[in-house]
Amino acid sequence: MGFTIAEMGLAEPLEREAELTQLSALLTAAQNGRGQVGVVEGPSGVGKSRLLDECATLARSLELSILRARCSELTRDHPFSVVRTLLEPTLVRADEETRAKLMRGPAALAEPVFGPGRRLTNTVSFTASTG
Repeated sequence: MGFTIAEMGLAEPLEREAELTQLSALLTAAQNGRGQVGVVEGPSGVGKSRLLDECATLARSLELSILRARCSELTRDHPFSVVRTLLEPTLVRADEETRAKLMRGPAALAEPVFGPGRRLTNTVSFTASTG
């Protein structure tokens, strides 16, 4: 369960009005069917995560879906690692019909990355042996 900055008793991000305005414009465009890409970058400790937390709070207020992934030095050399981190949980949990909708159009090109649809079941198998 995530918490907003206000719920954690933290102050609003300082001197981030311009960035929040730009992120808000991206979210509004996405809500209107004009998705875009925004990049938040900077050295460690400058408040990127806090800025993205505020963006996520705004996205929730607009009833947009939020997917998050964290990049690191360890995943840099793995092709599509961020894409997999973002999208794979949704695809794995999706039923066949939903997955087919998600993987149509240009997204169909990503099928080799995720593999053919496999629905997970809640069945657990145990094997016991006596010695």
